[in-house]
Amino acid sequence: MKPAPARAASDLPVAEPAPDLSPLPDLVGYALRRTHMAVFRRFREAFADYDIRPVQLGVLTVVLNNPGLKQTAVGAALGIKRTNFGPLLDGLMARGLIERKRLESDRRALGLYLSPLGQTLVAELQAREAAFERQISATIGDEGRRDLLRLLGQIAAGCRGSSAEDDEPETDGDVP
Repeated sequence: MKPAPARAASDLPVAEPAPDLSPLPDLVGYALRRTHMAVFRRFREAFADYDIRPVQLGVLTVVLNNPGLKQTAVGAALGIKRTNFGPLLDGLMARGLIERKRLESDRRALGLYLSPLGQTLVAELQAREAAFERQISATIGDEGRRDLLRLLGQIAAGCRGSSAEDDEPETDGDVP
C-alpha cells in the first residue's frame, strides 16, 4: 500500500479565531447558564446507568424527606409548574419508585411515599450524588463551595419578588 501523499501547508484547515463573546463572559446570568449546562451534562453522564434526571432526583429526595407530602406541595417546594409535575410524577410512579396513599389525617387526600424500590434506588443515588458533588466542587474546595452556595442564594433571593409572576413556579421540570 502506498503512503498518502504529503499535503501542502495551504491544504491544511485553518483554525478560525474564537468569536468575540464580550460582554457575555462578564455577565452573571450568562456564567450561570453556561455552568448549569456543564453541570447538567456531567450529571447525565454520571447518572446515565440509572436513567435519572436532576429533577427526578429532586422529587425523590423531597418525598424521602417528607413522606406523605401532597404532590402540589412537592412541586411547589421544587418550583415545578403543575402542568409539568403531573407527567414527571407519573413517570416515577410507572417505574415503581413512588406511591400515592391516602393520608390518615385526611382520607380524601393522597400523599406521596417512596416505594421499597424507590427507597433502595434513592440510597444508591444519594451515594452517587455525594461523589458527583465532590467531583464538580473539587476545583473550588469546601470553602469555595460554601461561598458559592451562599452567593447563589443571595442572587436567588434578590431576584424574588421582582414581578407578579414570582408566585408562579419557575421551572418546566428540567431542574431539581
